[in-house]
Amino acid sequence: MYQGRIISNIDSLVGTYTKSENVIINYLKTHLDDVIYLSVTEFSDKVGVGETTIVRFCKKLGFKGYHDFKLEIAQDHTLKKENNTDSDCISEQIFKSMVSVLEDSKNIIDQNLIKESVKMIENAKNVYFYGVGASGITAQEAYSKFFRISQKFHYFTDSHFQTMAAQIMTKDDLVIVITISGSTKDIVDAVKDAKESGAKVIAITNFRKSPITKYSDVVLLTASKIGEFNGGSLVDKISQLYIIDILFMEYLNTNSKYMENRELTALSVSSKKY
Repeated sequence: MYQGRIISNIDSLVGTYTKSENVIINYLKTHLDDVIYLSVTEFSDKVGVGETTIVRFCKKLGFKGYHDFKLEIAQDHTLKKENNTDSDCISEQIFKSMVSVLEDSKNIIDQNLIKESVKMIENAKNVYFYGVGASGITAQEAYSKFFRISQKFHYFTDSHFQTMAAQIMTKDDLVIVITISGSTKDIVDAVKDAKESGAKVIAITNFRKSPITKYSDVVLLTASKIGEFNGGSLVDKISQLYIIDILFMEYLNTNSKYMENRELTALSVSSKKY
């Protein structure tokens, strides 16, 4: 269910909440728009936690207090609830899920971090896309886009090769690791090795406090709603691909030579069409 920037930001911090904070979250996910009309005392009575806990929770999300938290909800013009009905066909459900994930992803993008990431890509001698499983497919897709404009891009989807490459990286290298959970042991270990070798790291992940972020210079948040048994779904990857496209287009615009290279690589395969 898409519910705007507030819920997207809350989801990005999953795993860091106390029991009382989880009680607040459960209420917000079903009554978010009602909170606009509640004082902190009334909200405290509704959820059954102390006012101090509520204020501390708001500050954890980056707000000065409860009042600012309510203002953000009120100002979130994209706030809406997705009304899936039993009559929705599968194609309609998938479409709504994709739109929902893209809207959530747009809401949590930090443009300053995008600019910082593009600068890191531009300054790197070599850029390596890391991903395993379904995220490995995204890493390969990222490589296929960036390789069209520069030979400094590479990708590894095998954990052994990721670990080996990490051992010989330097401060001039950059790893862009793509992982929804941010907690897959093999890829976290490989990125840790790359960081220890001096490489810079950009993580594209769903959770702000996941293990992968400990070894990342920049964290670009995605908003896919992965479940335990739906790994590999395109809905899960659409947020990753959205971030990759943003990085690619921003990087493409940094140098006119890249646009020329893109045209050259496109022309090089045009003769292979009937």
